[in-house]
Amino acid sequence: MKFNFDFNLPFKLPLESNQKFYSNYGIVEYILNFNTYTRSIVVDDSLFQSSQECTRITVDYIIPKDNLHNIKEVDEILRTVILNTISYLNKFFDAIRASFNLEYVHNITIADLPPIIIIKYEDKDYIYVTNPQDYAYKEFVLGEEGLKKLQNKIKIYDDHHDLYLVEKFFHSAKSHFYKEQFIDVIIDLQTSFEIFIRNSHKLILLKNGKEEQELAKASSIAFRNVLEDHLGKKFLKTDLGFKSNPIIKDWYDGLYSVRNEIVHSGKIDITGEIALEAHRVYVNARNYISKALKENGYLNYMGEVDLSLFKGSTKGSIDEEALIKRLKELDMIE
Repeated sequence: MKFNFDFNLPFKLPLESNQKFYSNYGIVEYILNFNTYTRSIVVDDSLFQSSQECTRITVDYIIPKDNLHNIKEVDEILRTVILNTISYLNKFFDAIRASFNLEYVHNITIADLPPIIIIKYEDKDYIYVTNPQDYAYKEFVLGEEGLKKLQNKIKIYDDHHDLYLVEKFFHSAKSHFYKEQFIDVIIDLQTSFEIFIRNSHKLILLKNGKEEQELAKASSIAFRNVLEDHLGKKFLKTDLGFKSNPIIKDWYDGLYSVRNEIVHSGKIDITGEIALEAHRVYVNARNYISKALKENGYLNYMGEVDLSLFKGSTKGSIDEEALIKRLKELDMIE
């Protein structure tokens, strides 16, 4: 069975036209044929320049028919072909970048592909929609209140980098899921969770009047020890054991262990189902610990952190009169 389709890259590879490259993985063969196309860069509705030369890869994806006996629907077959090819091409890009120091060559995601790809299979053309989520996206306008909320969020991020990083990695993981970068989903979710646990420990120590020296010492405690012994047994008086608490065990099995397999064992076959489960156990574990923090008086009745406890990362505070004066000078407000 052979599938044939084009991938237009946003950069040019140093390969001659009609140069071919072959890889055989036993269950699948790849034949890449490289050519050049001219990429149009849209400036506005009427102006564009079309002078950037980029690489078009024509892919032959060849697989024995009996390897697809468990896949019933054509859509599922095509999705498997596209995602496997993206994974293979990114490995190809990793290799060419490392071998020849081509830093401008970057990995691609499904979001980098055109909205529609024509896939030839058994003398038929199939239309594959790469980003169906875009068609279901509900547009909305932030408005003045939304912009105020955004300003406040940026101020918190500027002042409290540790809190910013929890949200940064969490929402980055969700963005990776949208682009079907499932390895990155796992890495970012676990990174966010570990920072959340460290921040929770720091919050408790600050609430108990600990000084900078003790905070610095606490930051070097092993992660599992922080979660099970310090947060769980010592302060929150609850079982947060990796294996004994069912919610924490779900997180351990569905996220922590998967991250370790990626980092320590080179696991790369992460499916969307694995990533979705990792998101579920992350949210459940974080909510469970947040509830325990609230019940023990470390969060207010709204479940919010007292930010005044944390030393700000930026110097000083906003001079509101100076800010208003500057906004008037810029004609942004009356």
